[in-house]
Amino acid sequence: MSGKRYKNSNVVIPDGQYRNKGEISVYTVLIISVLMLLIVAIFQGIRSFEAKARCFQAAALVTEEVKGDYQPDLFRRYHLLAIDRTYYGRGEAYMEERIKSNLEYNLNSRHSLYSFRVNNVEVVEAKTLTDDSLYGMKNQIAEYMEQKLPLDVAGELFENFKKKEDQNIDELWNLASEDSASSDFDIESLSHPDKKYLEDMGILDDLMAEETENIENLSLEDIIRINQEKNILADPRQELDSLHKGGVINLVMPDRAGTVSSEKIDLSGVPSAAYVKQDKTYELPVFSGMEDIKDLIGLISMNKDLKNFDVEDCSKDDLLGIAYALDSFQSVQDTFYEEDNEYHAFEYELEYILMGKSSDAENVSNVANQLVFLRLIPNVLYAFSNKEMKAETTLAAAIILIPIDCEFLIKPVSYVFLACWAYGESIFDVKQLFQGERVAFVKDEKSWNLSLNGLAELALPEKQKETQTGINYAEYMAFLLAIMPDSNQKYYRMLDIMELNIQNDIPEFEIENCIYEYQLQFQIEEGGYTWYVDGSGTFIDE
Repeated sequence: MSGKRYKNSNVVIPDGQYRNKGEISVYTVLIISVLMLLIVAIFQGIRSFEAKARCFQAAALVTEEVKGDYQPDLFRRYHLLAIDRTYYGRGEAYMEERIKSNLEYNLNSRHSLYSFRVNNVEVVEAKTLTDDSLYGMKNQIAEYMEQKLPLDVAGELFENFKKKEDQNIDELWNLASEDSASSDFDIESLSHPDKKYLEDMGILDDLMAEETENIENLSLEDIIRINQEKNILADPRQELDSLHKGGVINLVMPDRAGTVSSEKIDLSGVPSAAYVKQDKTYELPVFSGMEDIKDLIGLISMNKDLKNFDVEDCSKDDLLGIAYALDSFQSVQDTFYEEDNEYHAFEYELEYILMGKSSDAENVSNVANQLVFLRLIPNVLYAFSNKEMKAETTLAAAIILIPIDCEFLIKPVSYVFLACWAYGESIFDVKQLFQGERVAFVKDEKSWNLSLNGLAELALPEKQKETQTGINYAEYMAFLLAIMPDSNQKYYRMLDIMELNIQNDIPEFEIENCIYEYQLQFQIEEGGYTWYVDGSGTFIDE
């Protein structure tokens, strides 16, 4: 048998069997090689899959980590979360480099088997607090206020406006609109004035000091003579004219008027600068004749804001935004009762939000004037409908006009005096509002404060009749915010204040650079593979 004999062995392996042995060896090697290649491919695939997963995981982590760089002053003072993409003036490129550095650190840990390289990081589709009609700002305000106080508490700001005084106002208007030619009193009825009228006018004590014997039977002629000698009864028109010269602000806050700054702040670069303004300056009327009374009647008939206001017309977000403004920005009331250690570009911030003027003095003056307007409407209507007040102004007009032979003007001038009287009461109301008191919306005999001869006393400290019910300063501020012609205007001015205050410490800070939502794009390379990864982050709940 042919075959191969091994050395020192009698065993002979046939030729065919030897060839089979070699083929098996080659086949085995091939199988092992394929398996090894397959194993390597599997491991390479696993490695690639894990590397990709790590890329996406690290990108998601870094995307969330970016939120940790929120602007701290904006959050601490105003409860808004946003990232200053310029990073305190370093520029937007610094933000991308910072994200890239953090991503590389997370990808390449100390014991990692991988070697990642971040080729590119880009911030795209960033939304700032000023984008989309201030959506990001309004949303965060609503979230914050919903957590801080229930919505019904925000609605309580308008509780006193919800009581529907419209009926009372309508009744007063009907009475005040009666034919002025129908006189309740004529000259003959004033020949011996009622002691009560003299007392209500505030001149009885002075008259008694001059005529102590027969005060009960004091005639109109006696009163005119004494008044000419002693000038007891001042002309309300002259009194109001002298008050106008000093400015209402000096009447409503006499103890602090001198400290209200007139320094103008540069508003050319604030967020509201590019927004369409719908503001006006409130100039108070001067009642010198019947033409002014006609203007007043026109003012009352056209000014429907107070009468037609209904809190139910305010949306949920409007209520929360108004509550936020009262909570986060200081006003006349806040600076009166407490002070903080923060910097405030405007000392009276809420007043700036309402008026948008460049100095505290302008803003406070305009708020005071607007409040006088609001109080003037119900006060004038009450005065024109009150028969006793009409009698007193008729008597006053007679005392002043008879000596100059102008009896024919007594009736029309008495209505001018009524307007002056209501105007003085309105100033007194605003003075009390500035002191933290409540003021009855519609006055009555018990809640009316000022005597006809008391206009000169407006600049003097005087205690108002205690009113447990009524409207206070904060509630009027809420009302004025609610009736602003453009609802967005108040939010832009809130941003103005935030920017100006933070710029005191960070001059480069600008609200328009504060992003609340962003999308990131990453290009990451490792082991010959390149991945393009997206990540997005936001500070608001959708």
